[in-house]
Amino acid sequence: MHNLRPEELDDFKSETPQAFFRYSDGILVVELKPELIIDLRTIRRMERFRKEMSMGFELPVLIVIPKDHLLLDKEAFQYLGSKEAMDGCVAKAIVIKAPLRVILKNFSLAFLKADKPFRLFVSRSEAKMWLFDHITEEIILPD
Repeated sequence: MHNLRPEELDDFKSETPQAFFRYSDGILVVELKPELIIDLRTIRRMERFRKEMSMGFELPVLIVIPKDHLLLDKEAFQYLGSKEAMDGCVAKAIVIKAPLRVILKNFSLAFLKADKPFRLFVSRSEAKMWLFDHITEEIILPD
């Protein structure tokens, strides 16, 4: 196995039609583009790219949904926490500027037994603090 230290990934940045991706402080940050219709198809594309570019790494992931998004489809939102979408994540935090939705969703998540930590936040800084608990010292790549 080949071990990489997280700081070796610090200069990683990429962009797709759906999002900006960057590795920062041990967290993969995915910022969805503004004025985007966030439907299931968009989220599947974004997640597919995230998995490809992470090259098998298990990383904490922060997804930021802009406040001026045009639509956040219910199916797309549910998919973000699905087993398929959590593949390749140590933990996933979603930042969305909808306080009531965050409270209700986190309440319902408290009753589910998930394989990996998944949580919603209104504040990016709170989400990052929560994800810092899921950062490992080394990222192990499969042979």
